[in-house]
Parts: sequence; C-alpha cells; structure tokens
Amino acid sequence: MTNFKDYDDANALFSGQLKIKALPLLSWDFYGIYYQEVNAMLSDAKKIEEFSVAAQWENPPEWKARLEEDHVVVITDPELTIVFASRNMFRMNGYNPEEVVGKKPKVFQGMATAPIVKQKIKKAISTEQPFTATLINYSKDGTPYNCYIEGVPVFNKKGKLSHFMAFEKVA
Repeated sequence: MTNFKDYDDANALFSGQLKIKALPLLSWDFYGIYYQEVNAMLSDAKKIEEFSVAAQWENPPEWKARLEEDHVVVITDPELTIVFASRNMFRMNGYNPEEVVGKKPKVFQGMATAPIVKQKIKKAISTEQPFTATLINYSKDGTPYNCYIEGVPVFNKKGKLSHFMAFEKVA
C-alpha cells in the first residue's frame, strides 16, 4: 500500500464483510467524557461516604441526589476549613478540588460579594442552622458568577457539630 486510499479501500472491503455496525470515533469521545464524569462522581460519593462513617454522622443531608444533579458539594470542618470539594467544582469556577482543600470558602469571594449575604450566612453558621443564599463568587480567573448555596450543618451521633455541607450551583 503506497497511500492512504489503498488502505481506506481495503478497510472498507473488510468492514463491509463484517456483520457489526461501526460507531464513528466521535461517539467514543462522547462516551469517554461521560465515563470520566461518572467515575469522578463515584469517587466523590465514596469520599463523602468515608467522611460520614469516620465522623459518625447522624442523619446526614441527602447528598447523593445533589451530586447526581451536578451540584458542587463542599464539606468544611466546624471552623469552616474546606476538607472536601467535589470534582465538578472545576466546571463551575475553574478550581481543582485539591486547590481549595485546606482553605476557607472566602477564597471564592471578592469585591462584589454582598456583605449582607455574607452576614446572613455567618449568622446561620454561628447558630448551626441550615441556610440558602445566592451571592457573587469569583472563579479562579477572576470572573464573577452568581452562586446559589444551600448550607447544612451535619452533626455526629453525639449531637455535636461535625461538619458543614454546602450544595452549590451557578444561579
């Protein structure tokens, strides 16, 4: 075979004799992306489950459905240090989860983040109450976006505050 036309002709002849239907390569690309997203979601679910068991959470919020609905899940310790962030955070704001673990959620805030909304969230956290809020956060490249947050305190089996869990999405 001296050129690709000969190869293509031979491949077409061979493929035509087979009784299978070939899928375009592009469909495998879509499948690969979907497969990676499912694996990331399953990995996140496993890590959250490990947190739940290790911290002995009592009645944790329904996080599995939120993860499947493509919410970003962020877990902080009682001092509000991020201990977990789901992998889909990158799509929302450009941060990899590894970049935010060990930091405070303030890393996402900036000049246009409303002080009134921050005060509402702070009050709910200090009284260990759930909250919902929409505020302006900033992506890694500095672009502002409206972020809808549902925050929930998570208690252990002794009734002591163990973590805060936030479900976030672009509003």
